[in-house]
Amino acid sequence: MDALTQKVREGGRIINVHAPIAVGVNADGHREILGIDVVTAEGGAGWIAFIRCLVASGLSGVQLVVSDAHVGLADAICAV
Repeated sequence: MDALTQKVREGGRIINVHAPIAVGVNADGHREILGIDVVTAEGGAGWIAFIRCLVASGLSGVQLVVSDAHVGLADAICAV
């Protein structure tokens, strides 16, 4: 899991948005994009919503999460 930061135009001004992305490895060893979203803040609430969306979409049986140890992400993983 990670997030990309992008600049977008909103209401006539340029703002930063974050695109959290989850990539998994299937039983055959191939990588698959599990989900991607666009949020205005890369804090814990955004990560929790993103992970809950993945779970609601059927994600289960996660055995390992690799990330850059972003505090909001780490807390969200523990919470969900």
